[in-house]
Amino acid sequence: KIVTMKIIYLFLITINLCSCESKVILDLVKINQESQNNNNPSDNQPKDYDYYIARFEDTSKAFMSVEVDWDRKIIYAGSTSAAECLTLISFSDIDNLHIISEVNNTSARLQLEGSCRNLKLYDNYSKLLVSANGANRLLRYDLGSTPEDPTSWEINVAQFSASGGTYARQIQHAVTNGITTQVYFSVYSGWFHVELNELSHNFTELAKHTSMSSNNTALFLLNDDLVLAQRYSSSTANINVMELADGSTSSVGGGLIRNANGSTNNIWTSASSEDGTKHVLMGQFVAFIDSSSGSPVITKREKSVSGIYRVSKFVKHNDKDFIYAISSNNRLDVYDITNISYPKLISQTVLSELGSYEAYGIDVNTDENLAIIGTDKGVINFIDIRGLNSPFQENLFIPEITISDSVLGNSESMGHVDITVSLNAPTTIDVDVNWTTSDGTATAPSDYTSDSGTITFSAGETSKTISVALIDDGATEGVESFEVILSSPLNGVIIDDRGDVSFSD
Repeated sequence: KIVTMKIIYLFLITINLCSCESKVILDLVKINQESQNNNNPSDNQPKDYDYYIARFEDTSKAFMSVEVDWDRKIIYAGSTSAAECLTLISFSDIDNLHIISEVNNTSARLQLEGSCRNLKLYDNYSKLLVSANGANRLLRYDLGSTPEDPTSWEINVAQFSASGGTYARQIQHAVTNGITTQVYFSVYSGWFHVELNELSHNFTELAKHTSMSSNNTALFLLNDDLVLAQRYSSSTANINVMELADGSTSSVGGGLIRNANGSTNNIWTSASSEDGTKHVLMGQFVAFIDSSSGSPVITKREKSVSGIYRVSKFVKHNDKDFIYAISSNNRLDVYDITNISYPKLISQTVLSELGSYEAYGIDVNTDENLAIIGTDKGVINFIDIRGLNSPFQENLFIPEITISDSVLGNSESMGHVDITVSLNAPTTIDVDVNWTTSDGTATAPSDYTSDSGTITFSAGETSKTISVALIDDGATEGVESFEVILSSPLNGVIIDDRGDVSFSD
């Protein structure tokens, strides 16, 4: 009976294959795709794929930003050329990548202002925001039902002219209800929050901050009505905390969060999770930020061992949160930030195919296992994210440096005072910090011996002691104090820079 049932079952399958061949093939393709999706590198599953798929190249262009309509398989690539704004590239056939239309000074849909350095698709890929760099403008194109044809785009282009700043940075959010759209973006001198009336095509400026030095990256904490802004290049490199409502300095953290002070930070890009509680500021240094409690807190700092992160993209996959980031040395790193207190580098791949070109745009679709990367030399690369490599070198952990206070009894019985300098966690590299004494009510050389020096924490060490000699001048002066001040850290961040020493004289 078992043999007979097997024969009948095979016979029925044969009939089904003959009559419904296309359905069977589609089902097999679907099963195969689901199996491949389960091997997404973000899931840390075993994989055996080549990451490199294809490339589009036109070195007469410079793609400084890419936004992707994944439904229609259209790439919008922004240009830095004053005569060229957008290039639309089709990837519906990966073996036939081609330009389908352009927006420039000679096209049917003319470029309106300057170069188009940064882009943002929103409202289900139906609208496109463009930062017109040279003209200090923000443009909104309504792409309509045939976005591949710019001549069909709505003639009313919304335009906003900046009263300060230059739009060469990041359009981070475009939040719309169909009637109004809130747009948040950084500029060289700070950031803007503007509202667009989708019906009248008018922008209204709601808040801004434009008094910072040049080259800033802003991180908008919309849940908390805060903005974190950091300079692209600074010797202090503190993160400025501002109120989103009016651009004023916030009381949170005293208006700043210490980050990589004493080093040139080179912050270029930022990203936030969908729920708005997990964030990163990325450049030469990386700050992982948790705002789930209402106040932003840096949970970890790292220094990139492979150049400056130029561009990043937040991606959610299977209820996990990831950051895809590309460095100036063309290394694609993937971080799992599901637990922002313990961000984990899960993938690290050198994209040798980029050559000497630098990546300035990335979009990622985990359902299609695809990353699309734009470069500054008119090259767009297609990467199978299932083929990304496991980490071969961790970024350098940057610890927090603090100094203790000391309260003593009679200075004559003590003879000296010890002040402890600490790291919040051990590192794999040496950490240096300078220190010096500074007079308070106690003065050198009558009350103590002024001194200075450099502390070095060797790899693995977390505590060091500074010893300062105290002097009994014979006078009764009550409680006196002086300070030990930290400065110029190397591979560390000073959180508390002043240790107060009090003693009875």
